[in-house]
Amino acid sequence: MRLGLLGHPVKHSLSPPMHRAAFLFFGIEGTYDLFDIEPQEFESRVSNLIAAGISGFNATIPHKGAALQLCTEQNRSLEARLVGVANTIRVDSAGELHAHNTDLTGFMNALREFEGGVTHSSSLAIILGAGGAARACILGAILAGYQRVCVIARRFEQSEAICQEIQQSLKAEGIEYHAGLSAAAPAALKSLDDSKSKEACLIVNCTPVGLTQDTVPEFIEPLFRRNQSSSRKLFFDTVYKPDLEETPLMRLAGQNDYFVCDGLAMLVEQAAYAFQFWTGRLPPHDLLLSAAKSSLQANSLNN
Repeated sequence: MRLGLLGHPVKHSLSPPMHRAAFLFFGIEGTYDLFDIEPQEFESRVSNLIAAGISGFNATIPHKGAALQLCTEQNRSLEARLVGVANTIRVDSAGELHAHNTDLTGFMNALREFEGGVTHSSSLAIILGAGGAARACILGAILAGYQRVCVIARRFEQSEAICQEIQQSLKAEGIEYHAGLSAAAPAALKSLDDSKSKEACLIVNCTPVGLTQDTVPEFIEPLFRRNQSSSRKLFFDTVYKPDLEETPLMRLAGQNDYFVCDGLAMLVEQAAYAFQFWTGRLPPHDLLLSAAKSSLQANSLNN
């Protein structure tokens, strides 16, 4: 079985050690390789890989949108349709491509484990950012039962647009807002002065802070100090540091009495469900987490 990751760049990905561990665990003969592909070469390289017998692949930045477009509407999973991009593609025996998105389930499972049984009655989740990761996390918070989901981005137009798109996606799939799912559609906040931002029991970072930059933007920093929620406060970062240290936002959240979690758990969960989409077998979380951490530690020693 031949699998791989298509992206640009991809050299620091943790996917190979995780999927190789899964192959060994299930006794499947297979490979998982990295393919650094420029955007303009994506379709032609995918065609070449299919001709060479690839069984499936993950797509990461900047190819998730293009990966979805390779598949017909009937070959797109509910998760892929809701999020609007695909991070996992399976090639069937007839050579047809099937799209899936494991970021949504990956986030929800990692969040459920982090929450430890917290209930969401009348609770508020705030999502920072308006990119692809934010879309999966907004949907995940809604489907997890948070009664209010608000989005804050550097530019209000971005957060407003993503909220409208998600409302349309849910409506198109026949998923209605109702008690037990969400009492209100996701809303964009114009600023942190909005009183809603002071009541959050969950904040999720989907910005590049900690990934491509370590400086906390001014539009984010006051959020943690102003939050007056009386509930247990959680901060979930979709970013993780290669040295497994806290991200800048995790440090800031911890200083303001939040329980914190980095993005490694979400990465492991989405990898596990991608492997299941290809093989029908779900590898244990601890197996993939151990493989990911071992790879990070090895890279740290080599550097």
